Amino acid sequence: LALLALEFDWAERFLERTVERAEAAKQAANDATLLQKVLTSAFFVLAAAAAIAAVFVWDVPLLPV
Repeated sequence: LALLALEFDWAERFLERTVERAEAAKQAANDATLLQKVLTSAFFVLAAAAAIAAVFVWDVPLLPV
């Protein structure tokens, strides 16, 4: 996107909005309480565990044969 922004105005505007949103998300993450951070981390750990369990339960192939 940064390379496209050098050539196209629409890409530059999109890149600027993306950077602004990323900065806002960073600030929101820094402002989160300890409880919010713990709950968010627990959610992602449980989601990863559920994905791993689904691979084994439903015998999902991970590599193309």
